[in-house]
Amino acid sequence: MHYTFDFNLDENYYLEFNIYHNYNSKASKRILLSVQLLFPAVLIVSFLINLTKHESAIEMVPSGISLILAIVFFLVVFRFLFKSSLKWTIRLMKKEGRLPFSKNNRLQFDEENIYEFTEVTESKFKYSTIEKIAENDNAIYIYISAMQAIIIPFSVFKGEAEKEEFITFIKRKKRVT
Repeated sequence: MHYTFDFNLDENYYLEFNIYHNYNSKASKRILLSVQLLFPAVLIVSFLINLTKHESAIEMVPSGISLILAIVFFLVVFRFLFKSSLKWTIRLMKKEGRLPFSKNNRLQFDEENIYEFTEVTESKFKYSTIEKIAENDNAIYIYISAMQAIIIPFSVFKGEAEKEEFITFIKRKKRVT
């Protein structure tokens, strides 16, 4: 079996990959959870320190309500803030002319290897280098290291049957090698 895909990637595919990766890798999940817990913990500690400075707990009710609202607000908007920071980083990299992905891509899959051709690189990967195969709503991610993946947009497939056939092929190759 042999597959060849020619396609273009844009910042949206790269952004979606980074969002997927950060919410699904063990290390990134731990970091994100730490941030989500650290901010409320700092607010609670500062509230408790402030509480000891007042004679009456009643005086602290407005501050307590504000604390609860701030924590809820942070937890609700955290994903939006995280996604916005990723978008900002990608825009900055684009402005500096150093996007970490190639826009024009050709991928070839044969019985032995994966070949990736871009404007500036040619790479060859053994199927044994595949660490994980994942997908979101728009693309397949073939992880070739803990933080690097080949992104294959669903738009390269002629239909759902071809996509499923390819996924079966790549999973079989990952197991065989």
